[in-house]
Amino acid sequence: MTDTQTTPVTELLNQLLGSYWAGYAQHRTHLVLVESWGLHGLAAGMAVRIADEPVTIAAVLNRLLDLGGRPDFVVAKPAIGTSLREVLENAWRPSAAPDPV
Repeated sequence: MTDTQTTPVTELLNQLLGSYWAGYAQHRTHLVLVESWGLHGLAAGMAVRIADEPVTIAAVLNRLLDLGGRPDFVVAKPAIGTSLREVLENAWRPSAAPDPV
């Protein structure tokens, strides 16, 4: 095990991880909801659109570790819609991602 360090960059990467995990949880939940409502075509399109999210999360996590950081993030509460309108509105709402450095 190596020593870890906290820098402005590793802090930013941890903020990104928290945002990305919250977004992924929201998107997967919405996909399952849409599919349960019988909107299989829309769900399939959503699945394609979010397919790269786990890859992005892994890439950011690997970069954090490469820089000597450690995972130390908080996952925000996802904005889960309860109707198709809310699901679509939440999908287009800008995320609360951290400001770039």
